Amino acid sequence: MQRLEGEPQLVSSNSFRVEHRPDVTAPEMHDDIISYLGEFRFQVQKYDYNLSLSRQGDRWRLGDTYRGEPMTTKAHRAMMERIAWGEPTHREEAEFTGLTFLEQQLADAQTGDSIIWFSPPGPKSQGYGDYGFGFEGRVISENEDKKSIRMTANRFERPTLEQFNEVFRHLVGSGFNGQHADDFLRMPVVIKGGLSNEFIELVFANSFEFDYDPNERVRFDAVIKHRIRPLINEYMHSQKDMSISDRIKSIHAMENIVTEARRNLSSEIVLLERKVLTLADARAQYGHQPEKVEGSCPVKSNNPLSLEGGSGGLSAILLKLPEDQHGAREVYCKACRKYSIRPQGRLLDRCQTEKCPDPTYIACGPKAMVA
Repeated sequence: MQRLEGEPQLVSSNSFRVEHRPDVTAPEMHDDIISYLGEFRFQVQKYDYNLSLSRQGDRWRLGDTYRGEPMTTKAHRAMMERIAWGEPTHREEAEFTGLTFLEQQLADAQTGDSIIWFSPPGPKSQGYGDYGFGFEGRVISENEDKKSIRMTANRFERPTLEQFNEVFRHLVGSGFNGQHADDFLRMPVVIKGGLSNEFIELVFANSFEFDYDPNERVRFDAVIKHRIRPLINEYMHSQKDMSISDRIKSIHAMENIVTEARRNLSSEIVLLERKVLTLADARAQYGHQPEKVEGSCPVKSNNPLSLEGGSGGLSAILLKLPEDQHGAREVYCKACRKYSIRPQGRLLDRCQTEKCPDPTYIACGPKAMVA
């Protein structure tokens, strides 16, 4: 499907949403899909990713390692999306404040300094799950204009605010007493000299429901390597020419395959014996609606430091486009039998599919009006 000038290309999935922006790179999309599957479908307890801190003018900006997009820009975009959906933005505002505060602290950080930041789950009424995250990071290199940061997201099941406060005091040595999840999002801390990974894990294990199994990541990587990566590669190569329905089913198939693998705890040997599916076969066998999931952030949110940390959110799928005064924004073209996406508040006068045989024959175009 050809993209409208300036308009993101959107596809929907019941479980999560992303926005395929024109500047998103293939590695970014690849890693975003894997990180989503890791958090929401395989439920990995640990996930590593990288960030960079670069000098831009008179300030330091924290950004991803793909295009260097500032994390505050991602947070602001997530805020604007929720405003467009008529949803609360208090969490996104807290994240933005926290990112700005973190940038200020990192300006003076040196190699070896640690980052501690917590993300308790929000209210279930707003679509949050019953797990949260503790982000630990470390400055691993620096020069005059750039600092490289390694981050680890640690998943905690059924955490309480009391537990987050206790861990904060143990690690930071401060009397901070957060009363709401947003309080922790506003309070990332850079610790001079750093903390050992062993000490951090010990504190996590003593306070949270956190019993890390290193083999978990081995199993997840095996699922990705042998069953998912070929599908992702095929999806990235052909998704622009897919119908909306096939895009949705493709992502659903990946979700269901990972969910099945997690439940079976399949070994690498079993995975190797499995026939590698084409994307079409995967859609036919696994493309049904996956079970509903909830997260530490709503699945419609682009939390800058969630497991998608490197890019700040998945980059190809949207939960469901809100209707406007003209009705649904997914517009069907009878000529090419594919969908186009209308900009908010505007009708289309021609199909957006590149090879449509008659681009003016579209549901809200002139020929359709008299057909």
